[in-house]
Amino acid sequence: MAPSNPTRVFLGFAVALFALTSAGCFYVPLARSPVDKQSVDPPTLIGDGESKKPIQPSLATKQQVVRLIGEPDRVSADGKVLGYFRQYTGGAWVAPLFLYAWRQRVDEAYRLEFDAQDILIRHRSVEAVASDGLLSPGYGPARDVVAFLDQIGPPAPPPAGPFPQPMPPPMPPVPPYPPAVSSPYRNSVPDGQWYETR
Repeated sequence: MAPSNPTRVFLGFAVALFALTSAGCFYVPLARSPVDKQSVDPPTLIGDGESKKPIQPSLATKQQVVRLIGEPDRVSADGKVLGYFRQYTGGAWVAPLFLYAWRQRVDEAYRLEFDAQDILIRHRSVEAVASDGLLSPGYGPARDVVAFLDQIGPPAPPPAGPFPQPMPPPMPPVPPYPPAVSSPYRNSVPDGQWYETR
């Protein structure tokens, strides 16, 4: 006799649950979103000749790029190459056996090269999974992205603004503590003798 319909559903659910929990972890693709919501997302502005994006080779100037995207994270020594660094959250890794999930972080770097008249010649980008997840131990941007940016130049200096105030001068030394308070059951007298109180 064949099992009834509710029994089949339960058995299917039990098999699926066993398969998910015994598999370790799995990846759920999700839409990519910028980590820093205040910064401009360069892929929305940088394109090629067929796109209608405002930053295109042989059309955009360096001043327009800086005005649209913001101050670059890296600048070459001659000022003809700008570099931008952005972080995004991608899909999620799920480990059902441990009741745990984490979003994957993706680092991306953009390189924009300009000619002598400050007209954009070409642009390139590099994307890599950041090295701070459970599957990739360590912290900080992905090595490939850092190497790509290091080819442009050193990091830009921090923006001018209020910095933390210097430490205040040290406190004066604390005077020695007064002598210990005597016990309520014993008091000392100047000659060092003890007597009991009631």
